[in-house]
Amino acid sequence: DDLRRPTTGEFHVGFEQAIGSWRWGITGIDRRERQTVALINTGVTVEDYAVTYIQDPGVDVAGLQGFNSLPIYDRLPGSFLRDRYALVNAPVPPSRFQSFEVTLAREAGERWYFRFGGSAYRSEGVGANRGYRPDENDQGLLGEVFTTPNAATSARGRLFYDRAFVMKMLGAYSAPGPFRASFIARYQDGQPFSRVVLAEGLNQGTEVIQAYPRGGQRFTFTATLDTRVEWQFPPRGRRAVGLTVDVFNLLNMANEVEEDVVGGAAFRTISAVQPPRVVRVGVRL
Repeated sequence: DDLRRPTTGEFHVGFEQAIGSWRWGITGIDRRERQTVALINTGVTVEDYAVTYIQDPGVDVAGLQGFNSLPIYDRLPGSFLRDRYALVNAPVPPSRFQSFEVTLAREAGERWYFRFGGSAYRSEGVGANRGYRPDENDQGLLGEVFTTPNAATSARGRLFYDRAFVMKMLGAYSAPGPFRASFIARYQDGQPFSRVVLAEGLNQGTEVIQAYPRGGQRFTFTATLDTRVEWQFPPRGRRAVGLTVDVFNLLNMANEVEEDVVGGAAFRTISAVQPPRVVRVGVRL
């Protein structure tokens, strides 16, 4: 009965300035999400689990900074069939997004155009489920984080959309004749993730436990350069025909975008990479 609606408060401060044909600006953003909705288990609490601890190296997998005690919760058999769930406002501090953004652009008549945008930011909150995917590491979902203590371990940290540093640049040029050219370049830090430990032999079955706060490590950065050239034939009446050549990932970058996050011999083994270079030829009417 006392469920409250989620709210978001956002504050922007910044400015833009034009110098001749150039325009640049700086913006700061602070956004907080409060009273997000979550599920809690009212029938089974942490008191219905037996807890043990294992020594884990934490973020530093080489063990140079010592080991941490990682709790493992084993459910007591007498608690089975007692699960009851309630829809409540999440009992956690607000999620937050903070960023610093810079833009620089120039438009010179109809000949050429340039724009650069860069962001340094962080998003922090409690993910709804264990894991790093969009249906797991997101604060706006109804998940498992408050229904079992093993999901609550290291639940707060960098969220799915956090890329820390992002830069994008685009440019376009129109020659006096039929030639047109443009490009888009992009850089972003890798997706955040946490190494997970498989706890086997528990009464409730094998469980996945995050070994350190969300986003304690990242996959490799992603960078792409996409280009287009076009030859536009003289228009006839209201119609024009153009021959286009698009090249996606021109430099054929092949950085990994996903890795094995389970602790062990295969930890950080590459499981997915950027799409390879693609060339597309087309006709535009």
